[in-house]
Amino acid sequence: MLYCPITSGSKGNCHFIAGEGTAVLVDAGTNAKNITAQLATLGVRPGELSGILLTHEHIDHIAALEVLVRKNGLSVYCNEATMEAVLKRFPSMDTAAFNIFRTGESFYIDDLEITPFKTPHDAAESVGYSIGCGLRRVCIATDIGHMTKSLAQQLEGAQLVCIESNHDEKMLAEGPYPFALKRRILGSNGHLSNTNCGRTLCSLLDKGLCQAVLCHLSHQNNTPELAYRTVAQELLSAGASLPVDIAYQDRRGAVYDIARITHGR
Repeated sequence: MLYCPITSGSKGNCHFIAGEGTAVLVDAGTNAKNITAQLATLGVRPGELSGILLTHEHIDHIAALEVLVRKNGLSVYCNEATMEAVLKRFPSMDTAAFNIFRTGESFYIDDLEITPFKTPHDAAESVGYSIGCGLRRVCIATDIGHMTKSLAQQLEGAQLVCIESNHDEKMLAEGPYPFALKRRILGSNGHLSNTNCGRTLCSLLDKGLCQAVLCHLSHQNNTPELAYRTVAQELLSAGASLPVDIAYQDRRGAVYDIARITHGR
């Protein structure tokens, strides 16, 4: 099982996950040309994908969706509320492209077992994903206003977690954003801070976690160095050690072989 962040940040988000013979994207929040080019570096053409899983309808998660689906005949997987919100932005999309699931109920795309779980965010019905192939599992958990007990439980047992580390609270407080936007980001349906990301990872250390990838970093209110340093300090304070990488906005991330990560512990 493979995982690779195609792009991640406040300007666009897209993740690649492959099982034994199946490959999917989670979100398509950059332009289709960029996604196609980055997939090519992995030896994958868009038309070979088995589908695109949507977390929610915000533009930094669906910008390329209509083009990718139209040009490549791809299937889209999301809940009904997200589909309705997407169709308001892309009314020309064919509803036949959508495969509707119920949040909290697992389903399969070939050899990938997919469980969409609820996330607290100001969208129609935002979700994260637990995606498994055999005994290996990856979780994508972004756009999280706050970490809930049920959400944390969904992350337990995953070898790799791609988790939001959106902002540094001091940078956000002192930055140029208007007060209403700052309040939205800090709210219970906004985004997860570096500190709270680190604390969440600490809680997963005895739950099988082997690798963390920090994602959805804010361009304005964070830096990769600050996100890494803050999370590392939380882990150090807990007396813990965990490999932590960054998913970047301007370039494709590393390719993670989940079996190798597990065996390396």
